[in-house]
Amino acid sequence: MKINIQILQILILILGSYLVGVGQKKRSAPKSTISTEYFDLISKIDNRITIVAQQANPVSLNQLSAFIQVYNSEKEPIEIVEVNGYFIIHPDTIGLVEIHINLGDTIETKTIRVKPIKVVGHLGGAYGYVDKQIGIGEFRAQRGISAVVICCGFDLKCKVERFETIRINRNDQVERDINVGARFMGKVKEMILKAESEDVYIFRNIQYRCPDSQSSKKLDDMIFEIK
Repeated sequence: MKINIQILQILILILGSYLVGVGQKKRSAPKSTISTEYFDLISKIDNRITIVAQQANPVSLNQLSAFIQVYNSEKEPIEIVEVNGYFIIHPDTIGLVEIHINLGDTIETKTIRVKPIKVVGHLGGAYGYVDKQIGIGEFRAQRGISAVVICCGFDLKCKVERFETIRINRNDQVERDINVGARFMGKVKEMILKAESEDVYIFRNIQYRCPDSQSSKKLDDMIFEIK
């Protein structure tokens, strides 16, 4: 009797799995793929994208439409153009871009994030995001800090408007002051010239503005240890 009950339980499980499978609609595999030059899209530049689909001919411009959604706002159309076999899209702000691909029997949607151009602090031969020691002579010779674009093949510097400098010497004594502009001035310049081995310098609250920006932005803090 126990064997019959076990067999009945197995049959119920098999039948249940079958019914669940029949009741579920199978998801069809995507028929198109999209790739971008910088993985995501970058705001305020021409982004080159490649679209490939399962069809006899290459994807054409009339199969595409795109929309951009700035966070907490409604979607708005955004233009796609074709140049030398690639599609180009130029978002003016960060957010999300939806690209709709019309494949005849279906329309597939690809969503891509739009990020700002990456700008980092720079001092002499060192970027602010790299942990690095710097020699006394090299550090004292620096005239200021800069904000540099490190994306997309640009050789572009943004304007540093102001920043705070903190010096911590080997005896844990702290000095700080605000510098206006990119070039070391006044007390901050004196702090730079006093650099000694084992000092730590922190540049923080770095405000900068790029040529196409209407407002100031903030860089990540920069920290350097003197050799």
